[in-house]
Amino acid sequence: MSDLEILTENAALAHFRRVLGNARVDADLDDVRALCKAVNYSRLALLITLGILRITPQETLRGYATRLRDQTLVLRKMGRVKNSDLSVRASFDLSYASMSDEDKRRYRRLAVFASDEFCTQLAAQIIIEDRPSAYHVGEDNVAKERTREALQRFVDLELLTYVEEDRFRLDRVLKAYAGELLRNAKEDTIVWTRAMEAYLRFASDNSQFDKWNVLEAERENVLGILEWCRKSGHDAQLAEIAEAHDDYWSTRGYWQDQVHWLQCAIEVRRRLGPKVNLANDLHNLAVTFVNSGEFPHASPLLNEALRLYEQLGAMKGVAACLNQLGRIAVSSADYASASKLLERALVIRKELNDRRGVSATLDNLGVMASDQGNHGKARNLFEEAIAIRRELLKRNVDEEYKLEDKKAIAQVSHNLGVVMQEQGDYVAARGIHQQALVLLKELGNKQGIAASIHALAGIASKQGDYRAASDLYRQALAMRKELGDKPGVAATLHDLGVAEGFSQNIEVAETSFREGLKIALECGSKYWIAANQFSLARAEFLKGDLSEARRLVKNALLIWEEIGAPQQEWARQALQEIESKSR
Repeated sequence: MSDLEILTENAALAHFRRVLGNARVDADLDDVRALCKAVNYSRLALLITLGILRITPQETLRGYATRLRDQTLVLRKMGRVKNSDLSVRASFDLSYASMSDEDKRRYRRLAVFASDEFCTQLAAQIIIEDRPSAYHVGEDNVAKERTREALQRFVDLELLTYVEEDRFRLDRVLKAYAGELLRNAKEDTIVWTRAMEAYLRFASDNSQFDKWNVLEAERENVLGILEWCRKSGHDAQLAEIAEAHDDYWSTRGYWQDQVHWLQCAIEVRRRLGPKVNLANDLHNLAVTFVNSGEFPHASPLLNEALRLYEQLGAMKGVAACLNQLGRIAVSSADYASASKLLERALVIRKELNDRRGVSATLDNLGVMASDQGNHGKARNLFEEAIAIRRELLKRNVDEEYKLEDKKAIAQVSHNLGVVMQEQGDYVAARGIHQQALVLLKELGNKQGIAASIHALAGIASKQGDYRAASDLYRQALAMRKELGDKPGVAATLHDLGVAEGFSQNIEVAETSFREGLKIALECGSKYWIAANQFSLARAEFLKGDLSEARRLVKNALLIWEEIGAPQQEWARQALQEIESKSR
């Protein structure tokens, strides 16, 4: 229901009866109807009016209607309010005028929240005038209680809505009025600065995984503060807030937020330093590009971060960059380069006794072995990587490291399940993927969830349940498109096409392959370029276009030969079949 909706007379009278009671409404029915007309039957204006009447029972309905009409005339003469908004603004002005000076100041400060909703903890740091200078979330119960009391008064006036425990909603129209009052009072810069300081502490206090639901609820408000920091030149604070949200954005799939604000943070760190923060931001932004298959964007960032880490003697960072460069080489099927990069990263991580790093590199080596068709070796590497993480998870009490270990276990379990599937062990593969999916949902890891759903679809397809497979592929596809995961989209479109082909939906399959090929070409994913071309060739063969089928198979064969993929044998057999059909 919109707060700006226009009510029928019966609906408006029902609101009056709810607040004032049937006896008073029946006794003053003409005055009630006059008030309804005075607010033009606007739901929002009527609720604000009822808020005043609720807390001032001595106010007569006729007297209030007169005051409301007078205020409307004042606003009309000023000419700054649209006619359609006059009743709401007049009601708001009368309500605002009824507040104490302290409450007026508190209410107009709520305009700094970018979202309609906000929490009491943050409001306490922004609207309470004499809050402690060293306030931290949850530490000043007095300030929070005074804030709750003020917010409840605004709820009683119908100028604020209670959402749930310690969360409130401010209507956008009323927020615009509050913002105007804030600017007129020349407090906007001071209050925005206080909000920035509050969100700096908020980001620090809620950076660990177990508090990410708090970050989720305040996401829009955080983005609003970041934008204000950018426009007002608070560069160091912008970088700090962005860096504190990096892992949350990455895991929850807010890649656009992460890319934009990390790019801003990198610009800041280039000017202000320190170099280690610049290197970290470059690496983290590159990882996001790697995850979304945008390798041309990732490589320069990783090479720059690598040089900085080497200058700083930060070998852990050096190994992290080598590991990501190795991932890019694996995804591009440059296995010779990948092997060198990953083996060098593994050596450094073993020298540093960086067990988490060792596990991550073993995982990437396993992916490379799997891509080359060496599933036995891949399975051993994945199992070793998982064992390391499980051991660390048992020993560690630090929530941040526990989160990292859980994420890694879920990711490597997915890779292990894919290998089991390739080996024909479907029961074990399904169990592994289902376990990973539970963990990934707990973490809110959207990319991992999509990958696990895709893998479960693959198992359904292998076992001949093509309808279930297509449904699961479409779920995974929607998530991957939302994330901007181009390699994932190309893979899912291909496998969806295969499932639809087995269901004899040839046109749907062909459309999937063509879209998958387009996306694979955009992100340079060689394997999926070849796979979609090969599958398109099968569709052309069935339609009788042997010339086009031959061209597509030859293209796929060239790529699979270049990257050493075992599927090249499929392409050779397909060419023989085409030549046989041509005779």
